[in-house]
Amino acid sequence: MIVMILDNLSEAEPNVNASMLNELMLSGVPELAAKHALVNTGNVSGETAIYWYFEHMEDPSLLQPLAKIKKVENSKHTEENVGKIMEFGFSREQAIFGLSNTVSKKYKD
Repeated sequence: MIVMILDNLSEAEPNVNASMLNELMLSGVPELAAKHALVNTGNVSGETAIYWYFEHMEDPSLLQPLAKIKKVENSKHTEENVGKIMEFGFSREQAIFGLSNTVSKKYKD
């Protein structure tokens, strides 16, 4: 039998790239809508997020707070882990974002 054990879980707002958030807000996108756009596009780029926003700007859910996600406190942002993810072609920032939004799992027989 496999039992999943999750350690150090807390609920938090999803991470958004601060510089991209600022870029969107300077372009006139409201802060909460900008956060939704960044989360829904995976913080890939400000340009991608602003296109997403314009396609969804009439959606009333953009006025709602972001859904909380379960996050692991003290996530393992080691250089080794970041480097492994970057080997797949992701940027450093994307690797750290991914690690901070990943739930750590331990399995026990």
